Amino acid sequence: MESLVSSISLTDSIVINDKNEEKALKKLKKLIEEYVIEKRLKTDTCQELICHLETIKVDNTLLLDYLRCRKNSVNDAWQTIKTYVESKFIHYSNVFRNENDEISEKARGLLRNHICGMLKNLDKHGRRIIYIDTSKWDINEFSMDHLAAAIIVGCESYWREPEVQKNGIVALTNSDGFSGAHARQFSFYKMMRMRNILKCFPISVKRCFYLKTHITMRISANLFKSLLPGKLASRIYIYSPNEKATQLNEIASPEILPDWMGGTLSVEEASVDVSYWETGINAMKIGYR
Repeated sequence: MESLVSSISLTDSIVINDKNEEKALKKLKKLIEEYVIEKRLKTDTCQELICHLETIKVDNTLLLDYLRCRKNSVNDAWQTIKTYVESKFIHYSNVFRNENDEISEKARGLLRNHICGMLKNLDKHGRRIIYIDTSKWDINEFSMDHLAAAIIVGCESYWREPEVQKNGIVALTNSDGFSGAHARQFSFYKMMRMRNILKCFPISVKRCFYLKTHITMRISANLFKSLLPGKLASRIYIYSPNEKATQLNEIASPEILPDWMGGTLSVEEASVDVSYWETGINAMKIGYR
């Protein structure tokens, strides 16, 4: 059985592995500084975006995490940071920011009710397993915006864990109960938004499984798949309701999985506690750095 992972507390000590990493850190800071200077010259620039980047620029631990997740590619690390701040403060602030407590409360509700979440245990390759269970998703209570916010909360909470940075994640969707009403939530704009949200975090998705997929979900899943880069699209597996998820069984023991994934546990037993997500909830607060 895979080892249970407790919550990670990041150390404040900064260890730069070599001269190349030190040079990459300096180049990344310079790109941030140049972007901030450019934005300051424009009268319509969001001041919170600038303040957020000024905070990031002096946080060496955070910048090193971005660089290491992007294999020391300065450009890739910068593009991830830039996409994140522009999405949070400009393009998708309605799902990144908690303007009136509704977004964070709805995200917390989705996580508390295990409509989406993460398993306590890692797979056989040391990867975190995250999930969405559409059989529990009541669209009259939780919209696609709320689901997007919950996914952001998840990414904010776990992307800096050493296991996630080193090994990536596995994503699963229980498609049982996915209806035409659910499919109508997946407009082209919202699928593009979801794709762009995934670009905001330096997380590598190693496998993606759609389980118990009926025709309605299969159409939505294949459309979303067509919007993804080829490498990521090739890692997606779509299973019909009566089809055994053989690739999932190869990487995760039934002893760590909830019953809808073919495991022996209840989803409550298998999942992390809702308190795990408070890091991501806090990141939604106005003025949070």
